[in-house]
Amino acid sequence: MFMQRLKGGKSWTQAAMNHSWLNNVESDTLVEFLLLMSDHGFPATHVHTAEYALEVAHVWHPSLPNLGKNWVDGFIMWNKDQLDAKWSSNLEST
Repeated sequence: MFMQRLKGGKSWTQAAMNHSWLNNVESDTLVEFLLLMSDHGFPATHVHTAEYALEVAHVWHPSLPNLGKNWVDGFIMWNKDQLDAKWSSNLEST
């Protein structure tokens, strides 16, 4: 792998970005949207995040049926410096 990099090959990160359903700008925009929704009292679930991301992905991949079973977990992990999980409770219990 080291020799491949010396010969001008892509890093793992660069290669992974080429296989992503969202580009960097789309990913950053989704993160900003999720943070905005959370700031307004509507934190997104994994299901919501997948739905929002799929809508964005459909711009370039209109026939994409879904993003994949673990896509949201990977997205959160990739953006963990901006997205952090928070516990929430029902309004009735507060």
